[in-house]
Amino acid sequence: MRISSRYLQLFLLFLCGLVGVGAIALVHPPVQAQQITQATVVEILDGDQVYIQNRKARNNSTARRGEQIRTGSARAALRLNNNAGLRLGKNSSLIVGERCVQIKRGRVLIGGQARGCLGSVVAVTRGTLYLIEQNESNIGQVTVLEGTVAVSDREDPGRPPVILREQEKVTVFPQGVLGPIEQMSVPQFSSLVQGIEELLYNFRVSLPSLEAFNNVLRDLGLTPASPAASSSTTPIPGLW
Repeated sequence: MRISSRYLQLFLLFLCGLVGVGAIALVHPPVQAQQITQATVVEILDGDQVYIQNRKARNNSTARRGEQIRTGSARAALRLNNNAGLRLGKNSSLIVGERCVQIKRGRVLIGGQARGCLGSVVAVTRGTLYLIEQNESNIGQVTVLEGTVAVSDREDPGRPPVILREQEKVTVFPQGVLGPIEQMSVPQFSSLVQGIEELLYNFRVSLPSLEAFNNVLRDLGLTPASPAASSSTTPIPGLW
C-alpha cells in the first residue's frame, strides 16, 4: 500500500510539473517567435481612411517597427511578419512594436501568436483570438474569445500574471492596475459578439483562430462569425 501511495505522489508531482512548464511557456514564449518587425495592410473596408504615420495607406502598405497605423471611418485587416492577423476597428490606432502591438485607441482583434499591449500591461498568447479595447479615458479591456491569454504588467514582474480563458475579460486601468476577472454568461458573450461585428464580418482575408472561435460559438448555440453572416454598416458605438 505504501508503494502505491508513493507512485501516486510521484505521478501527481509529474502532472504539477507539466502544468507549471505550460504556464511558464505561455507567459514567457520564445523570444524569436514574438519578435515583430512589420505589419502589412491586407484589406481595407468602408472607405480609405487608413494611415501609416499620417500617410494614406493602401493594400500591401507596410508599417515598420515604431510606426503608427490608425483608422478613421474605415476598417482594416493587418498581417504581421510572424503571420499573426489583426483587425483594426474604426477610429482606432496602434503602434508596431518589437515585443508587442501597442494599442493606443479603439479596438483591435488579434488572432494568432501576437502580444497586445495597453501601456505597460501585456497580453501573451501562443495562438488564440482575443480583443483589446481602449477608450478616451485610457481605460482598456482584454477579452478572450477563444483559447487562453496571460495578462501581466511589465513594470511589476513580481506580480503573477492573470490567466484569462474564453468568455472571460479583465479591465485595465491606467498605471497598469487590473480589475477582477469577469466571466461572461452566454447572453453577455452573444451581446459582445454583436457589438464587435465590424471586426468579424465582411472581411475576405481570413484571421488565425477564427474557425476555432466559430466552434466556440457553435458549442454555445450561437451563430458562427462567418463573413457572409452580416452586411451591416451601422457605426459601432464606443467602448462603453
